[in-house]
Parts: sequence; C-alpha cells; structure tokens
Amino acid sequence: MNNGYNPQQQPPVQPKYPPQYTPQYHKQPSLIDRIYGQRTDTLQTLLMVASMIMLILAPVYFLYRFIDGIVRASEWTGTFGVFISYFASGALSAAQLITYGLLLAGLKRLISK
Repeated sequence: MNNGYNPQQQPPVQPKYPPQYTPQYHKQPSLIDRIYGQRTDTLQTLLMVASMIMLILAPVYFLYRFIDGIVRASEWTGTFGVFISYFASGALSAAQLITYGLLLAGLKRLISK
C-alpha cells in the first residue's frame, strides 16, 4: 500500500518574488506602546504598571460601590439617598483612579522623551 507517499518526493518550492513584489511586514506598535511609549528603564516600567493597575481598578471599584449601594439601600430603610451616596462615592473614586492613572502615564511619557 502506497497511499500516495513517496519518500523521494521533495516538498513544493515557494516561488521567489522580485524584491518590489515581496510583501513588507512592519510590526505595528501595540496599543500600550502607543499610549505609554517604549520602555527604557525600570522607573518607566513601574510607572506604566502602576498606571495600568489604576486604570483597571477604576471600573472594578465603581461596580463594587454600585452593588454595595444597592445592597445597603435594601438593608437599611430602603432610602434612595443611601444608594445615591454609595453610587456617588464609587463614581468619585473611579474618577480619581482614572485621573491618577492618566497622570502617571503622562509622567512616564515626559520621562521617556
């Protein structure tokens, strides 16, 4: 049984294109590199990591305070003011985290220039 296999058969050869027809592949910078720039030293890497952590924690903390406000409003007297208080606290904290994260990203960009 041969099954179409021939050990002397060579694999197909890719055609060689002239240099002007060769596709050029340039690796585009990632989104993180476009926002933060290229990492060059430890301080810049730490600033980038701290900024990313703050920007990731902002929506998580906002959702936590939103859910906490719903739970607390249902546990207490059910007032809407309790919910608004916790919701506003979460929105303010999320805005602060985003601001700090963007400030760290801007500081990192200034240092890298």
